[in-house]
Amino acid sequence: MALLAQVPACATPAPKAPGQAGTSLRQPLLLKQKLKLLGDFEALVTDQGLRVNLPGQNLVMFNRKGSKDVCVLNTKTKQYYLGPVQDWHYNTSGTALLSPSDASQLTQKSSLSEDLQGIKANKIKLTGETIEKTPGEMKKHRWQQLIVKEGELWSLPPGAISRESALMAARLLSTPRCDSYPLQLYLYKNRRQAKPSKVLELLSWKTTRVENNSFTVPAGYKQAQNEVVLYGQIKGNLLDELLK
Repeated sequence: MALLAQVPACATPAPKAPGQAGTSLRQPLLLKQKLKLLGDFEALVTDQGLRVNLPGQNLVMFNRKGSKDVCVLNTKTKQYYLGPVQDWHYNTSGTALLSPSDASQLTQKSSLSEDLQGIKANKIKLTGETIEKTPGEMKKHRWQQLIVKEGELWSLPPGAISRESALMAARLLSTPRCDSYPLQLYLYKNRRQAKPSKVLELLSWKTTRVENNSFTVPAGYKQAQNEVVLYGQIKGNLLDELLK
């Protein structure tokens, strides 16, 4: 999996100068990211599969390479769910607080290779729905200002993870579908805004080792009837963040 600039396994790379592309490295990648809906989390990207840890929700989710299933662990209740990624959707009831439109339905307009904090990434331009209204009309119908007009999605290069892992990531993070793992998502809404809404951010990364149990159900966990019972409620501090 050729993705990274060479750095020590314990270090977080500093951003490179503009135009300096990341070089390749075949090592597992541990990403620290922030999703506006879920807060800070970690994603382990390896040639063995994708594993995402949501500490604020007491959840761990993974898809092992070669498997068509997603496994969801609740580390508090010691339960797990296992089922097809194709039929799985994360608890996205809070995404409506971000915007009345669905950012996952944005379509790809163009893409190019771009270095992101030392990672060789694919930057995708996204297009959505543009509301042609006068300022007076937009002020009268304020909800129309929140509809996503366009966006920018940074992802790992195509082929870095399996198709099933990419689908799991897109549904978990509510991003448009791409052929790899999403790193950042910036959205522009129909209201006139100079700065984008940073829905998904890459905070830092490092190379790491993969533990033998990274893609297995821990001993003592009991199987749940469905994944919904594993999902907790959105915490108040995250709701405050959403409504800023």
